[in-house]
Amino acid sequence: MRVEKVGLKNIEGWGTDPENGEIRHDTGGFFRITGIRVRDAFEREVSSWSQPIIDQKGGGILGLLVREPAEGVFCLVQAKAEPGNIGTVLLGPTLQSTVSNLKRLHGGARSAFADLFESPPEGSVLYTGRQTEAGGRFLEGDNLNIVVRAPDDLESKGIPDHFRWVALSDLKKILKCDHVVNPYLRSLLACLFSTLP
Repeated sequence: MRVEKVGLKNIEGWGTDPENGEIRHDTGGFFRITGIRVRDAFEREVSSWSQPIIDQKGGGILGLLVREPAEGVFCLVQAKAEPGNIGTVLLGPTLQSTVSNLKRLHGGARSAFADLFESPPEGSVLYTGRQTEAGGRFLEGDNLNIVVRAPDDLESKGIPDHFRWVALSDLKKILKCDHVVNPYLRSLLACLFSTLP
């Protein structure tokens, strides 16, 4: 992946609303950059300020598939390349997708394994809950965090090359390394840890 900074006017499919100045996608999906004014801030350095903020309605789904063979818990993680990453590729959860991406507003392929998290097999959900995004950057943003026991026939359906089963014991060690595990996988691992004895 090669990433270069370009001017906002050069981003295809994105523009500025002439009425309010918000930056938004032509489809109305994904997110928009809007402004907020904050007053009477609780326990902050200043009592008021204004800032841009990301308004992403609908959030997304963060999902982790796990299996529990005799040798311990394993998690299906992916090598996730994102343009703002330090080091480009980090370990991410099995599914990391916004609602707009699940609806394929980008015109691309559907996210791998999305069906297992949108309609998980009965009795397979180990954890489900909504977790907030960073409130200083996202306006009332949250994601559905869900940990699902993988179906027995998953391997026969094929797993893309950038996905790997990693032992939970190894992930605990990898969590100590800088710039290897993305924040969404960290969040899901915390959810998984809360279900373990």
